[in-house]
Amino acid sequence: MSEEEKKKLEENKAVYRRFLYELYNEAKLDVADEIIDDDYEYHDVIFKASQYHTKGPAGVKRRVQGYKIGLPDLVFKDELMIAEGDLVVCYWKGTGTHTGPMFGVKGTGKKVNFKGVDILKIVNGKIVDGWDCSDFLTAFRQVGVIKLPWE
Repeated sequence: MSEEEKKKLEENKAVYRRFLYELYNEAKLDVADEIIDDDYEYHDVIFKASQYHTKGPAGVKRRVQGYKIGLPDLVFKDELMIAEGDLVVCYWKGTGTHTGPMFGVKGTGKKVNFKGVDILKIVNGKIVDGWDCSDFLTAFRQVGVIKLPWE
């Protein structure tokens, strides 16, 4: 791999870190305009056919605001990040306190700890596509919305 290719991979990882830390953790919503492409679409396993589906910078801003209403102290941490070509894959952990409404669930005051994996396609410094698999089952169990048969 050339030095130029290595540099591009590190630049893409830096964009992902801005996405996670500045945009989501710090709620710096203007960052969305800088790093999210207008045609960006967030493909996830739960919310595709709901009002929580996300497109473009404005959609990302709404999503971040929604998270911060429900989990004002929400913090994500990247645990493993891999870049190849124009893709960045990140295994992350999220923690927060569910004090406000989120996804139709009233605040419970309970702590949540959940994990997930993002795959972001980054072209020319902008995120153009994203895929997510978040462990919302665990989060919903922690706030008491869902119980498994053996619980």
